[in-house]
Amino acid sequence: MLRSLVGSEMCIRDRVSTQSTGHWSTSMADNNKTLFGDSDDDDENEPVMASEPVVEAPAPAPEPDKPEEDDMSAVPVTPNMLPSPAPSEAYSNTTEEECSTPFKLPASNEAFIIEVCNPVVQDPNSMRAFVTYDVKSQVSHCEYTDSSYDVIRRYSDFEWLHGRLVAEMPHVNVPPLPGKASMGNLEMRFINLRQQMLSKFMIRLTAHEEILHSQGLKCFLTEKYGAEFDHAKKKLPAPREFQAVEKSVGLFARMKSKVTTSVPKELATPKCQEYFDYTLKQAKALSKLIPAGERYIARVGDLCKANGEMGVAMVEFGKSIEALDSSSTDTAISPLFDSLGECLQDIAEATTQAMYDEEALLVTNVTENCMLLNGAQRLFDARKGALKTFCGVKDGKLEGIEIGDAQKNFEKFDETLLPELEMSNAFVEADLKAMLFSMAKARKAALAKELQFWENLEAKSS
Repeated sequence: MLRSLVGSEMCIRDRVSTQSTGHWSTSMADNNKTLFGDSDDDDENEPVMASEPVVEAPAPAPEPDKPEEDDMSAVPVTPNMLPSPAPSEAYSNTTEEECSTPFKLPASNEAFIIEVCNPVVQDPNSMRAFVTYDVKSQVSHCEYTDSSYDVIRRYSDFEWLHGRLVAEMPHVNVPPLPGKASMGNLEMRFINLRQQMLSKFMIRLTAHEEILHSQGLKCFLTEKYGAEFDHAKKKLPAPREFQAVEKSVGLFARMKSKVTTSVPKELATPKCQEYFDYTLKQAKALSKLIPAGERYIARVGDLCKANGEMGVAMVEFGKSIEALDSSSTDTAISPLFDSLGECLQDIAEATTQAMYDEEALLVTNVTENCMLLNGAQRLFDARKGALKTFCGVKDGKLEGIEIGDAQKNFEKFDETLLPELEMSNAFVEADLKAMLFSMAKARKAALAKELQFWENLEAKSS
C-alpha cells in the first residue's frame, strides 16, 4: 500500500523550541497515508460499470431516494484522524493556488464545454459530511434549449451518470470515474485532485457525439440539485426496453437445441481482433507502472521525512552548542546549524509538494487510463452477448425480440468496436504524453527550488 505524507497542514515550519525535538517526525507520522486514503473493497474501487443487457433488460438506474453509498457521505473517524472544524471550514474558500494540480486536461469540445469547479464541503462538522461541485456548461447543441447551465452535483451523482450512460449505450466505452477513498476524502488535496479527474471525465464524455444526445447527460447537466434532479431521474425512460427470453419448448427439444446451437465463425471473431488484443496488452503493460509508482512515492516520502527530521536535529544541535557556553567561540557556528536545519526543512516541504504531484500523475492518472483501456473487454463481451442473442432469435431458440432488431443490435456492437478502441487508445496516448511533460516540468521546478535553498544557505555561510 502506498504510504504518502498527506495532511491538511504540514508542521515543517514549526521552528525550534525546547520541546521541538522529533516534532517534525511526529507530525509526518500522524499524516502518513496515501493521497487517496486506504483502498475500498475491490468492488467499490471500480466505477459503476453496468454489464451489457443482451438477453435481459438492464437494471434500472439507482433510485435517488435510496441512501447513497457515496464515499463522500460517510467520513470514517480513526484515533489519528478526527474531523477538524477549522480545516473543513477553510475548504469553502478555495484559492486558485490551492487548486493547482499537475494535470493538463484534454482539449474540450468547443460546442460542449463542461467545467467541474468550486468544491464545497457540506455539513463539515457532521459524520456524513460530503463534497459538492459546481458543474458549469456552455452548450451549442440541438438537444439543449439554453446555451449555458450551472448545477450542483456530488460524487454519487457522477456515479449515477456513469451507470446511466453505460446502460443507455453499452456499445460505448464510457470513460471511468476517479476511484473512491475510505479515508482522507475531506482533505483539500484529495478534493482538488478529484475535481480535476471529474473535469477530465466530463471532457472525455463530450468527445462522443452519441453521448451528447443522451437523455441522462442532459438531465445531469440541466436539472437543479435536490428534489428537481431526483424527480427528473425517475421520469427518464428505461435505457433499453427490449428483451429476449428462451423459447418455451419440451425437454427433449431443449436438450437438442443446446447441442446444435452454434455461432458462425466469421461472426464470432471481430474484424478488429488484433487491435482488441493490442489494447488489452497495452493496459497490462501500463498497469505495471502503478506498483512501481507506489514504491517510488513511498521512498520519496521517506526521504522527505528524513530531511525534515535531520533539519530539526541540526537546529537543536545549534541551540545545544549555544546553551553550553555563550562565551565559547564555538557558538559562532550555532546560527549556521540553524540555517542548515531550516534549509533541510524547506527542502523537505518542497519535495513533499513535488511528491503529491508525482503521486497524482504516476498512480491516480495511470490507474484511470488502465481502466479506460480495460473497458475494451466489456465491449468485447457485450458484442459476444449480442451475437448470441441474434443467433438465438435467428434459430428460433429465443423470442421476445424481432430478428431485425436483434441483427441491428449486434451490428451496432460490431461496427462501433473498432472506433471505440481507437478513441480509447488515442485518449491514453495523449494523456501519457501530457503526463511526461507534466512530470518533467514538476521535477524541474522542484530541483530549481531546492537549488535556491542551497544557494541561500551558501550565502549565509560565506
